[in-house]
Amino acid sequence: MSTPSTTFQLARPLPRTLAPFPHEDLRSYLRRLAWANGISANMLTAPSTWLSPHRDFVAYLSTISGQPRESLLRAIPLLGDAPRPLHPAMASGRPCRLCVARCTGQPDSSLIAWRSQFHDQVCLRHHRWLGHPDNPFLLQADLRPIPDVVQAFRRHRRLLRRHGPALLDACYEHCSHLWRACLSTGLRSSSRERRLRLLQVDDWITAPADPRWHAVDYPEIIHLVSLYASAHWRPRAAAGGSELSSYFFELARRVPDWGVLAAASGDHRGEFQQAALDIDRVLELTGSACSP
Repeated sequence: MSTPSTTFQLARPLPRTLAPFPHEDLRSYLRRLAWANGISANMLTAPSTWLSPHRDFVAYLSTISGQPRESLLRAIPLLGDAPRPLHPAMASGRPCRLCVARCTGQPDSSLIAWRSQFHDQVCLRHHRWLGHPDNPFLLQADLRPIPDVVQAFRRHRRLLRRHGPALLDACYEHCSHLWRACLSTGLRSSSRERRLRLLQVDDWITAPADPRWHAVDYPEIIHLVSLYASAHWRPRAAAGGSELSSYFFELARRVPDWGVLAAASGDHRGEFQQAALDIDRVLELTGSACSP
């Protein structure tokens, strides 16, 4: 969000101060600040009757909110004349409700913050599934009954630190689609069935957009991501033939209870190969490299 460029103008500083949540969206912060003081959010950007018309928006916001300028600039990414650039794969959405309650004193479901579309699915502090930022569901599943999802997220973050966002963005996006394609052919694993049961996800009752579906599939997706991120295994998937078969055997070794070998001779063999080629193309376009 670009900051307003007009003159601003409450009659006086607001009586109640409010600290911004880390990476909070500017609109979200203005809305919460106004609500805490019993006024309309539009009043926060109306013309001022007492501040200088040349005063910049960050200084104005610092004055009326009672928050230091540095704190506002550090917490709100899209604020100021030179806002911090966001990675292209960042999106605004609901953060962990328990983190919000811890920082603000109440589980405000209207608070919006910026986070990665692909790499911030889990709150490690509270073991909650956050899913994609634009998820419309308020449900944030408790992952304590299924610790393998939390373990997969820790591995995901290690892969991100090792390979960087350009490669991991492409791997995660392609592997998510690839896994869904495999599920459409009836592939099953006992681990996935256990997670379905513990999260109470049912084919007939649970909505297709419910974020718990993604939580259930997440560990297998990360197994795929780790292979496609590898400079050793991705070329084998891209080569096809016997090299692709060796890739499938390695995947079956890592996920022994999954009938992955069925995919090696099925209709999705070409999709596994194409995913590797597409990821290589992304790396060429971004000039990124990866570790073995």
